[in-house]
Amino acid sequence: MADADPVERRAPRWMKIAFAVSLGLNLLVVGAIAGAILSGGPGERIARMSDGFGPYTRALADEERRAVRRDLIRHREVLREDRAALRDSYDEMQTLLRAETFDRSAAEAVMARQRDVLARRSSHGQGVLLDHLSEMPQAARSAYADRLEEALRRRSPRRDR
Repeated sequence: MADADPVERRAPRWMKIAFAVSLGLNLLVVGAIAGAILSGGPGERIARMSDGFGPYTRALADEERRAVRRDLIRHREVLREDRAALRDSYDEMQTLLRAETFDRSAAEAVMARQRDVLARRSSHGQGVLLDHLSEMPQAARSAYADRLEEALRRRSPRRDR
């Protein structure tokens, strides 16, 4: 048999498209996993949503922040319920906004419920932080005060300049 020229076999166009889509989806999954790991995972998001104390939490040392986060995560069920209540109230507000006539008193009631949920979440977070601060030795509290002062200095412009 004579040697024939090898025939170059090319993948069909649909296979190339399927490969590109598959690669893209795999990169999205890897990115989502990496993002969750780098952000601290689901518990970190719960704590971040719950604390809302800006400089107070930024001034905590890493281990202190982890301890406060662990305390907040222990109460994640309450936080989850609050988040669901907020989501429902926003849905209710959207319905009120789309109505033919705007019912101001109903909107005020929705916003009052939202304010109550947010106040409850804030109060809970403050309690967790205050519990942690109460357990700190004086030297650790003093170091925390120094970090808080530095965090405030970096984040806000000086008024006396």
